[in-house]
Parts: sequence; structure tokens; C-alpha cells
Amino acid sequence: MTINVYWACLEDEWVRDTGPEPVSSHFYGNKDINEKDNKHLSLNRCPFFNKNFNNLYQLRSIYSYSFKINGSSVFSDIYDQSFFDKHVYTRSIEKRAFSFSQSRIFYTDNKKGLDMTSYEMPYLEENNITKRTIPIVGTFNIGKWFRNIEHPFYMKDGYDEFKIEEGEIMYYLRFHTNEKIKFIQFYPSEKIKEISVSNMKSAINTSSKYSADFFYSNFKTKKIIEKEIKKNIL
Repeated sequence: MTINVYWACLEDEWVRDTGPEPVSSHFYGNKDINEKDNKHLSLNRCPFFNKNFNNLYQLRSIYSYSFKINGSSVFSDIYDQSFFDKHVYTRSIEKRAFSFSQSRIFYTDNKKGLDMTSYEMPYLEENNITKRTIPIVGTFNIGKWFRNIEHPFYMKDGYDEFKIEEGEIMYYLRFHTNEKIKFIQFYPSEKIKEISVSNMKSAINTSSKYSADFFYSNFKTKKIIEKEIKKNIL
């Protein structure tokens, strides 16, 4: 059985997004770990190691960007203030908690939905994300709730600057199923963006009062979303 996962990048520069890539293919394609004479290095033969790769995907940054903490403020000298306001969310300077949003959205029309864990640390990488940040990881059902994902994190001690290069792996996505995933990209229409923003605001304003089941049971735009997505398949 195959589960369809529809996805879109909601950025103005969405055409630059390469989409989800299997972590296993990237890892095995970049590491020489198949040594027949060294059983300790033949990780591709280890069922326990490989099980963790099941439906685990990586997403890359479509921008090169950085911002710095300066006392009680945060600033960047890259792009302009409008870009900063749209992409950087200061959760707490004191706690060094931020989001650097490159908005993407995932949806499935599978009857049971599908749990997806976002922002897992790209632990097989050595890059600016693993060096400078601690991701804030979350899981939700992409068939029962429709909202964009961002990139929330704490900045590690010893660093006052967030930094990322275009093409760097930002985080992993984990889909909680043993079924094969079929990714289908769609165009981010204005109606899609409006519904996503509305759901995001609703969650931010009321999530402390309600459980995930409350949002799932009040998901009333499912038919509209599916019609809009299928109308905009790329």
C-alpha cells in the first residue's frame, strides 16, 4: 500500500525547494560504510540502524541567512526588514528561542491520516544547524490538521548568531507508517496560504487551552483543501 503525501513550499521562491529527500539515500551515498572486511563499519547490514531510516526525510534550506542576538534585540544585515519580519520569530531572547521559517505544508488524503514528526535534528550532518541549535520537535496528524511547518529551536550556549547556508539540511521529517510514501507537489495558491495562516493563528491563540484532538475534531476545511490541492498539482 502507498500513502499519498501532498506538499508545497509556501515561499515566494518556492521553485527553489528540492523537496523531501530520503535520509538513507543521502547518508549511504556520502559515506563509505560498506567494507566487507570490517564488520564494525557495515552499517548498511544492521537492521536496527536501518529501521530508524524508515520514512525519514530531510529538507534543505532554500536561503543563505543569519541573524544575531545583540543585547535585548535581534538583527540581521542580510536582505531587508520585510524578509526578517516574515521569516524570523523571536520566541524569547532570554531563553534564546527562535524560529526561522521557510514555510512548507504537508497533507494526506489517507482516511486514517498520518502522524508526521517535524524538526528532528539532522544528526547525521555536521553543519550550522547541528552546531548552533537545539530543535523544538513536534508531531501532528497531517490528514487531520492543515498548517505550515517552520523551524523552532533554541540557540546553543556559546553562540549568539543563527546561521545557515543555502542547500544545508535544516531538519528531518519522520512519517509514522510502514507504508511507502508517495510525495506529490502542488502549487501554493492564495487559498491554500489563507487556510494555512488561519489554522496557524488559531493554534497559536488557543493551543494552551485545548488538546490536539480538539483541533482534529474541528477540522472543517478538509474538502476545500483537498479540492484546492488536487486543482493545483504540479
